[in-house]
Amino acid sequence: MKKRRIMQAFVFLLIITGIILLSKNSENNSSQSLVKNNSTQALEKAKQYPLVPEIPGEHNFINSLPFKLQDIVGKKIILVDFWTYSCINCQRTIPQLNEWYKKYSDQGLLILGVHTPEFEFEKDYDNVKRAVDKFGIKYPVVQDNNQEIWNSFSNRYWPRKYLVDIDGFIVYDHIGEGGYEETEKVIQLLLKERAERMGIAQLKMPEYALKASLPGEVGSPEVYFGSSRNSYLQNGPRGKSGLATFSATNKPKLNSLYLNGTWNITPEYAQAGEKSQILFTYAANDVYMVASSSIPQNANVRLLDSSGTFITGTDVLDDGTLNISEPRLYHLIHQDNADVHTLQINVPSGTNVFTFTFG
Repeated sequence: MKKRRIMQAFVFLLIITGIILLSKNSENNSSQSLVKNNSTQALEKAKQYPLVPEIPGEHNFINSLPFKLQDIVGKKIILVDFWTYSCINCQRTIPQLNEWYKKYSDQGLLILGVHTPEFEFEKDYDNVKRAVDKFGIKYPVVQDNNQEIWNSFSNRYWPRKYLVDIDGFIVYDHIGEGGYEETEKVIQLLLKERAERMGIAQLKMPEYALKASLPGEVGSPEVYFGSSRNSYLQNGPRGKSGLATFSATNKPKLNSLYLNGTWNITPEYAQAGEKSQILFTYAANDVYMVASSSIPQNANVRLLDSSGTFITGTDVLDDGTLNISEPRLYHLIHQDNADVHTLQINVPSGTNVFTFTFG
């Protein structure tokens, strides 16, 4: 009887062991199948899309401790946004980025703002941090002062957005403003793929809602004052640095830069001297100027063809007074229509003027 019970127990043990082994083999086969399927998907993607490059070198981060993109791949989808804080085109996209981060960060979206500066003053950490706070940016921002990240992406534009899927492939990118609804739809598709891959319950995606402002009709280009790019200067030698005295015309041509008075031209900006003045005829709704001054100073802004009345931008008082201090983008003019106007600015001595941009 005892031997019989021992034999029954032994047989039972063999049966249990067999079930366990079958279960493990089934799990292994299932896991191997999943890995194989994922591997197949990755191979197919590799034929169409590039892998996201790693962040090279060491960089300052804002809103986050430093991290590597490869530590995020396989966990989240990534939106990489190249921007610089004095660029009006970049500024107009930020409300949409903030909205996406608010809507989707809990569902697996990481936004990384790559701040690649155009001017020297944009390399300063405090200036960038001040801009990040001003624009209400909560997602991580990395300073790319030497264009290392910019070059690793072979990028050439501000702003530009790259979307990276769960496998680390750049499956979508968009240059400039606009395309917000299209971009958000791709974000939603990538989040759904992530959810399926990670076995997360199907996500309910919110409706698209446009948050970013769009530029008006623009008939004028970006205009640089520094000698390295002052191709629109009409009444002085282009591409030449140094102290010079200018005399402006009474009949300025459209999209032509005229200086008046004494200016010290550097490769990056023009510094006003005594009785300095800017004259520019443009076609746009809005006029912006990148400028700075070591001490707060007042410039005077007016339109010569508006009988003394015009619609001031957010940085200009009703009487045309513009206070220039920290290096940033200043909003000078806003018009309801993109008509042709001639802008005149009396600039105090010591003011650095970098660019005009229009919207």
